Amino acid sequence: MKLLMDYLEDSATYIRERKVKLRKFDAQYRKTFDEDIKKEMHALELEMMKKRKEVTYELLLNLDEFQSLKRYFPELFEAFLEDPDIGEVLAKKSWLLERPNLPPQMAADKLGQIQAWRKRLMDVGIHLKGKGGLIDTGPLLEKYPFLEGYVSGKMTRDDIDLAVKKLDQSLIREGWLVLISDELIEIPAKKFMTEALKYSYEETKARTDMEKARGRGTTAEVGALRRLEKAQKRRAHYENILSQLLLANPGYLRRLKASKQWLSRKGSNSLVKFASTVTPHMIKEMSWLKEMERRIAQMEKR
Repeated sequence: MKLLMDYLEDSATYIRERKVKLRKFDAQYRKTFDEDIKKEMHALELEMMKKRKEVTYELLLNLDEFQSLKRYFPELFEAFLEDPDIGEVLAKKSWLLERPNLPPQMAADKLGQIQAWRKRLMDVGIHLKGKGGLIDTGPLLEKYPFLEGYVSGKMTRDDIDLAVKKLDQSLIREGWLVLISDELIEIPAKKFMTEALKYSYEETKARTDMEKARGRGTTAEVGALRRLEKAQKRRAHYENILSQLLLANPGYLRRLKASKQWLSRKGSNSLVKFASTVTPHMIKEMSWLKEMERRIAQMEKR
């Protein structure tokens, strides 16, 4: 059985090996300024970036196992988060494991509150306009109590700006957790599906225009090709976002796939049809637990 743990260890090794090569190339380049070495360094950086993107998508595909890893093997889970090679990638998706289960009205109210806080955060910069040196954050907390825990005492303007940015990022994550809950996920899902369909139509139209432009001169053909490539890129972009959104809530995705409306001409639904192409990896919990315990026991004997 191929475990997520195995994949993460292999990925960490892959990135670690390229980091070692990159350091060696960097030392050589500082001595010689050889452009070929610089190209090799760039190629290694691209390989690592590609692997990190792959790991991100694999985590979404294996969110069920990722959740079980945290639940049953918290120490191993934390070790992966602290790994210098892939820990940052895992940390960026680990917040998805905290998705709340809220009643519909509570979810809507929570989202509204988060949106209101983010809107008010934009006013902090206006409130601090013209201020320099050390700033007393007391008056700031009185006006913006949700900054509690992010600012305190006297701080520089740069430190306050950084704290506001951190809070905004936290609110964005919290907002997405609410938005991808069972009660609200259909809102962004339908939005991204609409965008994907729009660019799919533009892609079809651009392909037709390209066929018509053949033989009419380079300018017409190049223009049609550019429109086609742009439409393809935008469609793929929104389909990728939609795939990740659906994978972030496996329960909702399972219910969409189980409805099988896409098999019926009458009940044809673009979102349900798209969901049929997205397949998360699910585990059989007891079998998975036995294999994990066996594998960890082997590791401890080494």
